[in-house]
Amino acid sequence: MVAERYNRELAAILSVDMKEYSRLMSLDEVGTHELTKAAMSNLREAICSASGKVVTFAGDGVIAKFSNASDALNVAVNFQTQMHTDPMMSHENQIIQFRIGLNVAYVIVENDQIHGDGVNIAKRLESIADPGGIFLSQSAYEHIADRTEYKTEFVGNKSLKNISHEVGVYRILQDDIASLHKPTLRSRDLPPPPTTRTSIAVLPFLDMSSSGDQGFLCDGISEDIILNLSRFRELFVISRNSSFQLKGLSLSPSEVGRRLGVKYVLDGSVRRSVNRLKVVASLTDAHSNNNVWSDDYSLDISDLFNLQDEMTGVISSRLALSVEEQERHLARNRQTNDLDAYGFVLHAQESFFKYTKEGNNTARLLYQRALERDPQYARAYAALSRTHIYDWRYLWTDSPEESFAAALECANQAVSLDDRDPRGYAELGFVLLWSNENERANLMYKKALQLNPNDADIMAEYADALQYAGYYDECEKLLKQAMRLNPFYPDWYPWYLADAYYAQERYQDAIDAVLMMQDKTEGERLLAASYAMLGDQKSAEQYAEKILQKHPNFSVSRWTSIQPDVDDAIKERFAAGLLRAGLPE
Repeated sequence: MVAERYNRELAAILSVDMKEYSRLMSLDEVGTHELTKAAMSNLREAICSASGKVVTFAGDGVIAKFSNASDALNVAVNFQTQMHTDPMMSHENQIIQFRIGLNVAYVIVENDQIHGDGVNIAKRLESIADPGGIFLSQSAYEHIADRTEYKTEFVGNKSLKNISHEVGVYRILQDDIASLHKPTLRSRDLPPPPTTRTSIAVLPFLDMSSSGDQGFLCDGISEDIILNLSRFRELFVISRNSSFQLKGLSLSPSEVGRRLGVKYVLDGSVRRSVNRLKVVASLTDAHSNNNVWSDDYSLDISDLFNLQDEMTGVISSRLALSVEEQERHLARNRQTNDLDAYGFVLHAQESFFKYTKEGNNTARLLYQRALERDPQYARAYAALSRTHIYDWRYLWTDSPEESFAAALECANQAVSLDDRDPRGYAELGFVLLWSNENERANLMYKKALQLNPNDADIMAEYADALQYAGYYDECEKLLKQAMRLNPFYPDWYPWYLADAYYAQERYQDAIDAVLMMQDKTEGERLLAASYAMLGDQKSAEQYAEKILQKHPNFSVSRWTSIQPDVDDAIKERFAAGLLRAGLPE
């Protein structure tokens, strides 16, 4: 009888909240208030214009109710796009970002307010969403699944705080290129194959700070430990992109070990108070679930880099590794002494890993600010080079030639400033490859892998360079090794593999490799050409039609002219397949 007193209705619930609001308010109350007020005013106006209703309003966020998920999603996407396009800068020159969660559920409606589990799920989704991103529940996803203008990525089944059941979570990808680069959860009938080397996965450390706004620092600590350990040849270190996919899943070490195919798991937590850090770390044998080592550190934040070096040394000794002195030396990164510059790089990576035009622009601004603080910061130069090369590659700029030149300049600068950083060599190799300097590009990639033999992305990019130079067996071997190091590998790994198969006239293998991609958009050229070469004209023409729908001005001659193959016969074979599929010359 009690339940009948309340009205229930199916609603789309949008939860929006600002990242690090409390910390920024403590630094600059008036400035932060004015910026947040302006952003919230725009958001509330957009909600009302879309026939939504703001049911809860706080200084840094809102909860809104809509009659359908499409309207709610339109508001969310438009708001985030505007925040990326015209970013607001805080007192610390940090770009203000919002997280958004969207759920569809029956809710209790009382006095213009809404209540219930569905509202709580929207809030929890917002709390785990990427800064500047949008997370959907399974129910919301099902309501917008036919919206072809939006691409989505399955993040996983998440255990959300105070929610009794796991919730399927999806991420909105606001740029076609994002789906090519994002780590991808793939269903597996069998665990990854074993390795003879001592294997380890480093999970992102948990943020235990009272404000809950130090996630970027936790990720940075974890990532730098991964980088340091990756330089040890006797170790098999799972890629950051794969280990970070398990963030927030509350898995046991044994389950992490099973999913990633490793024996050891390192996890931990970070608590920050002003200039002090408390870091707790634990190394577990995933096969037995026994603790191998654990420790806690209380230190001044300026000692952060020394802590990372110390933890790397302890972990390697606990794993009984015979590490050469050269590798110990390499693991001691040349870091900036400016913690603000380091902070800018960590914040930049959050934006860069969205793999969108807006995220790329934001990351570049922050990398540039890091270099203003420390002009000798090689890591920032290497990362800045990649933002420029993405502008060139994906035409995210009106002056691609200038972007290409800037990428080359930044990569050269990174190498000159730190000849021990593999990222600088990898960025230089990438630019040289697309300058048709294949031999020099391969030398740069080889040097990068010597410095970090566990970097899956460098390995996959090197494989692609080898493919263009005609070294197909080495290419295939490296790509499969990269897939093992990065079990949740992005779509561009199998895409590169398909390229190598096509060059060897292994057309069915090329098709099978493209079909491994979650989003096959970038592989449709290979599908069209491969089906045509196999004589399946119907399938070839279907993919050719899809290509022309997305790229009405597509030209076979232009596309093949920019490919850096050493052997012109490979270009001619690809052109032949595309032409047979019916694509215009």
